[in-house]
Amino acid sequence: MKNLYTIIIAIFFPIAILAQESTPAFTSDVSLKFTSRHYWRGIPVSSAPCFEGSLSVSTGGFTIGYWGGYAFDNTYSEFDIYANYSIGGFTLAVTDLYVISDEDNLPTYRPNQRYFDFDQKTTSHNFDVTASYQFGEKFPLKVGLSSMVWGADRDENGDQRYSTYLELGYPVKVNETTTLDFFIGGVLNNEASAYGDCAGVVNTGLTGTKQLKISDKFSMPVSATIAINPQRETGFLILAFGL
Repeated sequence: MKNLYTIIIAIFFPIAILAQESTPAFTSDVSLKFTSRHYWRGIPVSSAPCFEGSLSVSTGGFTIGYWGGYAFDNTYSEFDIYANYSIGGFTLAVTDLYVISDEDNLPTYRPNQRYFDFDQKTTSHNFDVTASYQFGEKFPLKVGLSSMVWGADRDENGDQRYSTYLELGYPVKVNETTTLDFFIGGVLNNEASAYGDCAGVVNTGLTGTKQLKISDKFSMPVSATIAINPQRETGFLILAFGL
C-alpha cells in the first residue's frame, strides 16, 4: 500500500509544483446536488434518493478534491478523495473510492467499513485511475478509460480483478440553457468484474440538463437521465437538481 501512495505522489507532486510556478493563483469550487438515486457506470448503487456534494481546490491544471454521497434511507454512503491534472483536452485522474452500500447486485463486493483498513485483502477502498480526452468544440467527443488498480475490487479468491470501464460521451448544445449528453460505456474484462459478468456494453443513455432561472442573479441546474444497462437488462430514470 505504501508503494502505491509513493507512485501516486511521484506522479502528481512534480505536476503540482509546475502548476503553481506557472499559475500561482488558487481557485476553489463547492457543489451540492440532490438526485432520485445514485447510478454510476451502469451500477444502481442506491435505490433511494441521495444528496451529493463536492469540494475542490485547483491551481493551473492540477485539482485535488473530495466527492461524497449519502442516501436518505441510510443504505448508502460514499467518501472519495481525488487528484487530477488536465492539459489541453487530456486529463489524468486518481480517485480513492470508499463506498458503503447495501446493494446486493454484486455478491462478491462486501466492503469492510473501517476507513483506515488498507490491507489488500480486507480494505473497502478502491483506487481508480482514469485517463480521458475531450476533443475540440467542433467535435466535442469525450473518451474515458478507467481501471480499478487496487483495493476492494476482488474476486471470490481475494485476487484483484482490475475492473476496466470505457466510456464515450458526446454533448449536444440545444440552446443557451439546455444540453443533451449522450453516453455509452462498456466493461473490457472478459471475466466477472465490478460492472458485469463479461465484456460488453453496460451503460448507455442520455442526460438532459437545463439551467432553470430562479432570479436575475441565480439559476439552478436540473437534469433527467435515461440510463439502460443491456447486460443486466435494466433501465432507470434519474432526476436531479443542484445548488
